[in-house]
Amino acid sequence: MHTYYYMKKIRINFLLLLIGFLPIQIFAQQDITGVWSGELVFMDSAKEVHLPYEILVSESKGKYIGYSRITFTVNEVKEYGLQDVAIKMKGNQAVITDEGFIEHNFSINPSDRVKKTMELLLETNDTVMALKGSWSTNRTKRYIPMQGTAILQRKIAYKNTAIYKRLDTLQKTAALNITTPIAIARVEKKPVEAPVVEIEEVVPDINIPAIEKPTIAAVEIKAIKKPPTLKVVPFTAKQKRQLQDVSKMVIKLPPPPPPKPTPVSVVVAKAPPINTKIVQDDVIEKPVAVVVKQTVTPPKPAVIAAPKAIVPPVEIVAPSVTKGAVDVDKRTNKLEKAVYFQSDSLVLTLYDNGEVDGDTVTVIMNGNIIFSKQGLSTKANSKTIQIPSSLDSVNLVMYAESLGEIPPNTGLLVVLDGEKRYEIRFSADLKSNAAIIFRRKKIE
Repeated sequence: MHTYYYMKKIRINFLLLLIGFLPIQIFAQQDITGVWSGELVFMDSAKEVHLPYEILVSESKGKYIGYSRITFTVNEVKEYGLQDVAIKMKGNQAVITDEGFIEHNFSINPSDRVKKTMELLLETNDTVMALKGSWSTNRTKRYIPMQGTAILQRKIAYKNTAIYKRLDTLQKTAALNITTPIAIARVEKKPVEAPVVEIEEVVPDINIPAIEKPTIAAVEIKAIKKPPTLKVVPFTAKQKRQLQDVSKMVIKLPPPPPPKPTPVSVVVAKAPPINTKIVQDDVIEKPVAVVVKQTVTPPKPAVIAAPKAIVPPVEIVAPSVTKGAVDVDKRTNKLEKAVYFQSDSLVLTLYDNGEVDGDTVTVIMNGNIIFSKQGLSTKANSKTIQIPSSLDSVNLVMYAESLGEIPPNTGLLVVLDGEKRYEIRFSADLKSNAAIIFRRKKIE
């Protein structure tokens, strides 16, 4: 009986001793709300590219929601994009998926069909919380998939980050639920004193079995597989031709007709009268022959000026059922670009931006239609617009009549302002129009 109580007391004290050495993280759920800053890494033409990347994580009704911000530089111009992301936690693994852009200033509109998915592992050491792992995009008809790695660290002063400041400007920070992170300090583990075991006096003839020391099994830690090297496929010849500038139209004039010879007036001098008077020697003078020299000046080649191109007037009509853009007032206008011009006339040319899939648009200038239900293709559709000198600005709206086989409706507008040329890529759908503002540049 004494042996039973003794063994029971030994087991309880041993369990208490073992629990004292377990890490506190086992009993506390990790909180990942806050701002995580780092970079996305991928290979481009055998060159490693690093793009700054930020994620803001908030908690709402027991679920994580968030935003992401990516920045990069194109032709010395800094471009950025801000979008919603969906976040799911599976143990210490976070799966983050793009939901759609809130705003961006990209020179080329991003496709709504391309989504990025990130699989990141949460790592915590004495001073830093980090998310590390891989990312990839899906394949579409136009775009090949991409993949790379991501490294993000949790920021203590998250209100100083670019993503938080931009969300505050957009008045989206009031609804955020973020736990203020506390800097993790290195904690020295103090040795735990072994509990005192009271051994009761027992009868000498009872043998107490020896207690084996517990063995701790080694846990194999598998290394995270390094993502495969990204292979970037170069543009095809067709895609390069589509990206080239549209050549200017050259008007060949027929050769001028040969000049008609001009009539030359010829003046013939009269011959002097014949002297019939007989002199002393009875010699009669012969009449003197008159030689008339005709001098003809060759005509100079006529200079014919090239005929001036006659610009046909553009038909200006209001939106209607037959002319298109019936629901233009029911859709929102999304500003694509602002262009400054100087000439009194602009030449507008429409193309399909990418694969020809049956896109149809109606173009409206200051409430009047200038392109009515125009199909977009690789063939140029051009019109010259006369702008009165009294107008300082012109509003151009691209209204999608149809989305074609591959939504949304995308196109390329080429604007000729005298010798200057502008290329504007636009995107519209059945809910929003693409808007372009032309402002007259004042000459100082």
